[in-house]
Amino acid sequence: MTFAELKSTLESQYKIDCFLAIEELEHSSSSTLYKSLIPHQKIAYDNDYRFVFFNFSPVQKSTLEHVVSIINYIDISPYFVLVYSNQQATVDFFQSQSITAININIEHKFVVGDKVPMFNTDQSMCAYAWGGLHVLPNGSVAPCCDYRGTIPNYNIKQHSISEIAHSNYMSDLRDQFRKGQRPEGCETCFHLKDQHIESRMFFAPYKLKNFYGTIDWESNSSPIGYLGGHFGNLCNLKCRICTPENSSVIAAEELSLIPPDQIKKHPTYKLLEDNRWAKNSDNFWESVKQYVPDMCNFEFIGGEPLLLKENLDFLEFLIDNGHSENTIVELITNGSIYPSIFDQAHKFKRFTVTISVDNIGARYELERSGNTWDQLNKTVEKFVTSSQKNSSLKIGVNVTVSIQNVLYLPEILEWIAQSKLDHYFFNVLQEPEYLSIKNITQSAKELILTKLVNANVSPVDQPHLNFIIGEVMQAPTSNGQEFCQYMKQKDQLRKENFGETHAEIAQAMGY
Repeated sequence: MTFAELKSTLESQYKIDCFLAIEELEHSSSSTLYKSLIPHQKIAYDNDYRFVFFNFSPVQKSTLEHVVSIINYIDISPYFVLVYSNQQATVDFFQSQSITAININIEHKFVVGDKVPMFNTDQSMCAYAWGGLHVLPNGSVAPCCDYRGTIPNYNIKQHSISEIAHSNYMSDLRDQFRKGQRPEGCETCFHLKDQHIESRMFFAPYKLKNFYGTIDWESNSSPIGYLGGHFGNLCNLKCRICTPENSSVIAAEELSLIPPDQIKKHPTYKLLEDNRWAKNSDNFWESVKQYVPDMCNFEFIGGEPLLLKENLDFLEFLIDNGHSENTIVELITNGSIYPSIFDQAHKFKRFTVTISVDNIGARYELERSGNTWDQLNKTVEKFVTSSQKNSSLKIGVNVTVSIQNVLYLPEILEWIAQSKLDHYFFNVLQEPEYLSIKNITQSAKELILTKLVNANVSPVDQPHLNFIIGEVMQAPTSNGQEFCQYMKQKDQLRKENFGETHAEIAQAMGY
C-alpha cells in the first residue's frame, strides 16, 4: 500500500481535517503543531472524527513527547487520534499513551525544513521571558511581577513595548533558559519549584493559555502576547505591608508629616508625580492598542487598579472591538469596590479576580487600613455570586505572608474554605525586610512553629502550610526592634493598636 492509498482509505472511513507528518515537526518551529491543531479545536467531535499522524523515519523521543503534550494541552481526547508508522518505537510510545498506533509497512519521504525546534515539554523554560512585560509603578519593567530586579536602562515612559521585549537583556534571559540555566532574577519561581510548590512559571501554560502554544522557544521573534503591571500607584488603602511606591494614600500620609514648604522638594512628592505616568499620558494605552489582538493577555495590579479609569476604559475597548473573546484578564484588587465591568466578564475568554486578603476580622482592618472586614466580605460575596453565574469569571485570594499574619494562617485558611473561592495563593513577603518572616525573633519562631505544625488543615491546604513552615524553620532570627519600631510608628500615626489586634505575635516580637 502506498501512502496515497492509505490516506484515501482513511478519508473514506473518517472525517479528517489534519494529516500531520511527525518528521516535519523536527524541522519546523516549535509552535507548528499547536498552530496546526488549534483551528480544529472543538468542544465536542463527531464520533468518526480523527486527527491522523504519520511517521516513516526515525524521530527523537522528545518529538513524540511534544505531540502528546500538545494534544493534551489543547484537550483532544486520545480517542480521536490515530498514528500510522513503520517505526516500532513510535508505535510503542503512542500505545503507552493510550493512543491508537498502527505499524504499517509503507516507505514515504516527507520534505522537511532546516529549522531545529526546541520543545518545552518539561516546562523548563518560562513563557514570561518570551511573551511580554510587567510594568512597575514608576515605569521600570521586568519580565513578570515575581522577577527579582528590572530590565536595566529601560522604562515604559521612554521606550516602546517592542523595544523592551526585544532588548539584548531579554534575549540573554531567553538564552539562559535555552541552556538549562536558572536566571538569577527568576529565583523566586525556582525556589518554589524546589519546594514542590506551584509558582508563576508553573502556572504559565494556564495563565497564558490564549497564546502560550504560539511561542517558538528557539526564537526571539514570537509575538508579544502579555502585558501586566502596576500602571501607577493610585490606591484607597494604607496596608501595613505596602509602601509609598505602591500606594498613593501611604505616600500622602508620609507627606502629611513634612512641613508644607518642603513638600514639593521631598522625594515622595516626586514619586507621586512620577507614578501618574499612565494616567497623564494619552499615548500609553493608545500604543498598547497597536499590539492587539496579538497581545491578548493582561494583568492589572495596584495600587488599586479598579480606581484607574484608564484601566477600565481599556477593558471596554477590548469588549467594544470584539477582542475580549480571546482575551484573558487577571486583576489583583483589594476588595473594596465592585465596578460594573465585572457584569461583562462573560465576554472575555477568562477573567480572573484575585483579592488581597491577609487576615480576618479586626486584624484584617488593621493590616489593610481603610477597608472594613464587613465591606470586604460583602465584596467577596458579590464576586463569588457573579462567578457562579459566569464560568469565565474566576475568583480567588492572595495572602501575602508576613510577620503580621503568619501565626494566623490556619484561621485564614478556614475563612477561605468557607468563602467558596476558586483558588488562593500564599505569597511570602520579601520587602520591606523588617516585615518578612525571615526576621522573626526566636520567641516568635517557636510560637509560630508550634501553632502551624499542630494546625488541623485539609490535605489540599497542607502542602501550602508546609511550605510556610519550612520557610519559618530556615529563617534566621532577629531582635525584632525594627519591626516593633515600624508598628509603633503606624499605631501612633493612625491611632491604631497592633498590640491589641495581634496580641500573641506582638508579644513574641517584643512589641
